[in-house]
Amino acid sequence: MKIAIIRGLFLFGAGAGCATVIAQVYYPPPPITLVDFQQRFDKLMVDAADLGIYIAYIDENKLAVNLVACPPEPRPKQPAGGVDPWSLQRALSAMQVVQTARSVGQKEVSFAVEKCRPYK
Repeated sequence: MKIAIIRGLFLFGAGAGCATVIAQVYYPPPPITLVDFQQRFDKLMVDAADLGIYIAYIDENKLAVNLVACPPEPRPKQPAGGVDPWSLQRALSAMQVVQTARSVGQKEVSFAVEKCRPYK
């Protein structure tokens, strides 16, 4: 009988410990309103497009960053709330390369290039 009580306490403790670990590791994201989502999304899109003009080229999990912004000429006009699709695509591609490189443990992902010229 003592062994059954001890086994029961041990299993209860193990279950409670697992539940505590899971509760601390996983938490559901907080709810968001549609207006807040749209505002955060618009800001993220504008920020990404602004950084996209600094990306010279992406090659073999390396990111060449131009220290002088080189937007495409002529820079296209966008409707209200829109961003330049060229620079947005460059930024999204760069984010994917950086994420992939960091997930495999690569520390140095980007390097600098110094002048504007036509890249890939």
